[in-house]
Amino acid sequence: MPRKKTTDTNTTETKETKTAKAKKPATKAAEVKEEAVEAVSEIELLKEQLKQLQAELTEAKKVQPQIVVAAPDNGERVHFLWQAEVADDNIVEFGDGGMYGRIVGKTGSFYVPKNDLSRVLSALNRLFLEKRWLIILSGLTDEEREALGVDYRDGEILDKKAFQKIVELSKDELVEIYPELCDSHKEMVAKRFFEAYSNGVKVDRETIVALNNIAPVEAFKEIINEMNEADLGDR
Repeated sequence: MPRKKTTDTNTTETKETKTAKAKKPATKAAEVKEEAVEAVSEIELLKEQLKQLQAELTEAKKVQPQIVVAAPDNGERVHFLWQAEVADDNIVEFGDGGMYGRIVGKTGSFYVPKNDLSRVLSALNRLFLEKRWLIILSGLTDEEREALGVDYRDGEILDKKAFQKIVELSKDELVEIYPELCDSHKEMVAKRFFEAYSNGVKVDRETIVALNNIAPVEAFKEIINEMNEADLGDR
């Protein structure tokens, strides 16, 4: 009788083992890939949530008013005087929206609570202080004046009365006042005379020459030159 073929158990097990081993790496790779996809999805979701949160914060900032807490008012005031040789319709504002003062023309004054002083000392207003267009009349100590550069020496600036009526002052009054003025206020005097002369107001030649001899200013020179030309034309 022919022999029956026997099943090679060892061979079968070996094949199954090999197949299982071959499948394991493929399954593991799939798991890793799936986890990576999930991680990417979570990251994208977090990005979207972050964008939404940032957008909400931006909108909240737009809606919520910005509140500025001012220092308590202790009753102290700093008195400012505006004196500048600008156009009569010139407008200058001090503080946000002119909260401390809005001046039209060449001269005017306003007060600022001392605790709010830093809020009015913008770069432009500091320049005005330096040029002596903006003058601090009162409200500061000597040390504070020195720190701000507004510790004026005697006669350095025109008082309000002299500034307003400068062209009406006599030669003697002007010759006494003019030499001590700061350069900016000397120029103001000269420009005021030039403006008056240009508008047909009669000005005294001797006064103009005397002031120009004390401290020459371009505006005085122009007046003198025009007067000389006018004299030559009359001949």
